[in-house]
Amino acid sequence: MSSHPLALVEGQSRHSFGSVRSGSHDASSPLLDVMLDIGTLAPADAQEVANNARHDWAPICEYVNAMFMVDEADILRAQSLKCGARIVDPATPFRQPELLEDVDVRKCIKKAIIPLRNVGSATLVVTSSPTSFAADTAHLPDHLHPLKMALATRHQITDVIANDHKTRLAELAESRVHSEDSCRHLSKPTSKTAKILWLLSFASVALFMPKVLFVALIGWAILSMFAVLALRVWASIVYLCQNLKPREETALFQLPTVSILVPLLNERNIAGQLVRQLSRLDYPREKLDVCLITEASDKVTQTTLRETILPHWIRVHEVPKGSLKTKPRAMNYALDFCRGSIIGIYDAEDAPEPDQLLKIVHGFANRPAEVACLQGALDFYNPKQNWMSRCFTLEYATWFRLILPGFQALGLPIPLGGTTVFFRRHVLEELGGWDAHNVTEDAELGMRLAKAGYRTELIDTTTYEEACCAPRAWIRQRSRWLKGYAATYMVLMKDPKALFTQLGWRGFLGVQLIFLCTLSQFALAPLILGLWLLPVQEVASSTGISWLTSAIVAMFIMAEVANITVTALATRRAEHRRFWIWIPTLHAYFLLASLACYKALWELIRDPFYWDKTSHGKSLRRAQPSPSGAKSPLPRPLRRPHVSASETPPKYVRAEPDKHGRRHRFQ
Repeated sequence: MSSHPLALVEGQSRHSFGSVRSGSHDASSPLLDVMLDIGTLAPADAQEVANNARHDWAPICEYVNAMFMVDEADILRAQSLKCGARIVDPATPFRQPELLEDVDVRKCIKKAIIPLRNVGSATLVVTSSPTSFAADTAHLPDHLHPLKMALATRHQITDVIANDHKTRLAELAESRVHSEDSCRHLSKPTSKTAKILWLLSFASVALFMPKVLFVALIGWAILSMFAVLALRVWASIVYLCQNLKPREETALFQLPTVSILVPLLNERNIAGQLVRQLSRLDYPREKLDVCLITEASDKVTQTTLRETILPHWIRVHEVPKGSLKTKPRAMNYALDFCRGSIIGIYDAEDAPEPDQLLKIVHGFANRPAEVACLQGALDFYNPKQNWMSRCFTLEYATWFRLILPGFQALGLPIPLGGTTVFFRRHVLEELGGWDAHNVTEDAELGMRLAKAGYRTELIDTTTYEEACCAPRAWIRQRSRWLKGYAATYMVLMKDPKALFTQLGWRGFLGVQLIFLCTLSQFALAPLILGLWLLPVQEVASSTGISWLTSAIVAMFIMAEVANITVTALATRRAEHRRFWIWIPTLHAYFLLASLACYKALWELIRDPFYWDKTSHGKSLRRAQPSPSGAKSPLPRPLRRPHVSASETPPKYVRAEPDKHGRRHRFQ
């Protein structure tokens, strides 16, 4: 990049606080003194900010905005007086959007800068952070130099970029993942032709060699069923028998900024509940960045959000129209607008435990760099609603509290859950984010992390969500998951040799069991059931496999005992033991997954990228009801304690709000 000098000298570091005093100010005055002089902060407040900021709790502007609710415009005014740069409106009609044509627009969003227009021989570049102007503009091409600095708020800058370059950003969100790792090829005519040929081949074998096909399907059904069962038992035994040593915890005196992505689509009933649950998160608000993501065409959610009071740390991003409408595409778009070094995902109906983010940041701080992802457990706040919600609770408890921890203990790749999953941002960006065309983007990303040499670990924190407990809605949700599993497997197996090299024999075998055998198990479950309902001995005799009948029956009984045992062990916690009586009914529950599997396979041929949305808000949590007819108030955030200039800040301290009732942030 060019070494052209900047038109304006950089401001001083945010660590240069100096004294907090009243008096004249110039470009060398500490920013707090400027805020004090113009009345943005009271003397006592300015001293408190200085003391806390000395310990690097947060950048001073973010801290003042979050802790004392100082408006961004007032902070910007103080910055302008300090560095001598003028404030401009980046939405001016005189802006020149074409200046960004050969510039990395994602970096401009991340750094909150925008080349606005030409001013003589220079380019006017608007920033929200004058102290880091040189570093933030280092990626700009030479022909834009020399640069002249102007100021605007971060939101003003990113809003203009999003509006002027929506088509470009939409295309980038859809193609962020490398084509070799994406399933977007499934819509190509050659892929559709191949799928049709497979169907015709299957139909031909069924027509001309029905007995051979029957024996082959029965054999594969039994093999896949016991392969999955063996994996479940193996993972359970290894996890339960491992000798876990207490992890040495390192105290954190500087918490990272955490960005939370919450994709929303056609959400009419959930907005108020969502804000209340997010407000219970025990984390400094100046370090919390929540992005609610809506589609530009989703007027239902947009109207709902406009009618909802949102705290200043929650922002709304509209994803511009594109060639598809999926959750991973929306998250790819919003990723560049995030401020955090840790990226997390919640669903609209989620109710995370209050200390979840504290556990996450400590989890990353105390794990090696190759642990790029932390997955929390999922549970339900409506487990007793009906039979399906009880079975769903049993299934989730088994998966998140026994099977996935077993996968981790075995060193197998972990298919991620779609929520309560957190990433190191630089790794997520390195891998290209999510595959915008994969409707099970979570499981796919888990495999891509493993292929790149990164690890996922489970962490002891739980998010409660709404169990999908209506048969039709459950089938739609499960069909989307299974379609994504099929698409992920097809992408992974495009080059089996490379996959084997990347994952090793154990990881390669795990992929076959997790994806291929799981899909086979659901697709062929009715065939297995038929062995119990049909005159098995006659069928077996006619196909020449009568000698296996007794052995198969014995194996089925053993398998059932093993499945019941695994589920009972996974649900041995007090809150789950009450559902043990429903474990034998899981057979009927999983038969619905067979219907979902057939729907998924049909959609994989007809419409592989269709996102069959799960509706939320049908069973809103009633654990903390509001007074009749009254709005439920947001819980009051906890206040960060005062830290004197000479003190070392505590690891975590909680205190009540101050006597003035000021809306302080944590903690």
